[in-house]
Amino acid sequence: TLFRSKKIIYPAVFSYDDDGICVYFPDVDGCYSQGESTEEALYMAKDALELVLGDYIPSLFKDAPKSSEIRSLNLDKNQCIALIEVDIEQLIKKFEQNG
Repeated sequence: TLFRSKKIIYPAVFSYDDDGICVYFPDVDGCYSQGESTEEALYMAKDALELVLGDYIPSLFKDAPKSSEIRSLNLDKNQCIALIEVDIEQLIKKFEQNG
């Protein structure tokens, strides 16, 4: 994982199909999302990533998955990569509020 000023960044693979956009995080097990537009898919991807990363708050993200190098990811023609950034402090506050 890339830690920059208390942020975590993961690559997300966006697969464009006739029925919408599917998103998955190759480094984060069980983290999937979708959207009808790129904007919606980006929003939903960040939301899904935050939900999964919430499990790593107790360990202060020490056991969080490592991020892949973008160049090491193999893509199909209908796919692209977006980097999804999560602010750790905001994530912790969000989980504390939702208890």
